Amino acid sequence: MKQVRKSGFTLIELLVVIVILGVLIGLVFSVGKIVFGNQEAKLAKVQLDVIRLALDEYKLSRGDYPEAPSENFSQEDELSRGFELLKSLCNAEDKSEITSAGLIKFLPVDDFELGTSVENEEIIFLQDPWGTPYVYAYPRADKKSGYLLFSKGPDLECTDYTAEDYTTDSLVDADNVSPLPF
Repeated sequence: MKQVRKSGFTLIELLVVIVILGVLIGLVFSVGKIVFGNQEAKLAKVQLDVIRLALDEYKLSRGDYPEAPSENFSQEDELSRGFELLKSLCNAEDKSEITSAGLIKFLPVDDFELGTSVENEEIIFLQDPWGTPYVYAYPRADKKSGYLLFSKGPDLECTDYTAEDYTTDSLVDADNVSPLPF
């Protein structure tokens, strides 16, 4: 008697194919995360460099960096210092002048996301890629020379930046402790 073989795949063959596809998909996502996963940190570094250049231009023009002393370490203090920095770099007196055209500005504000304080809609600030304000202080609370400028990064670790921990791996930092090379 003739044996008829039915065409199709066995269960083992299907499972092997599914496992191979799963491994390949996992590799693609892992490589994609490595390649594209740090986009926010790269953007924050570029924005911090732009802010740093604007601060240096401000100092050349005015003789010193814009003052935004650190009185306490609250979110409200960070927002108000960020607002003062933004006003200084835009030659503005209030919120409406920051976004208006015609002013000579040290900082190209159109290249940044602007955040608004929840408590006071008149306070706007430069927002990092994770939606929090860039932290700026001058003079520095830790009495070091230069200004303090950084993003808290994706996990918002740093809350006391008088300590040395503001340069941990999760932070994106553009601390001005040495002059720019020319």
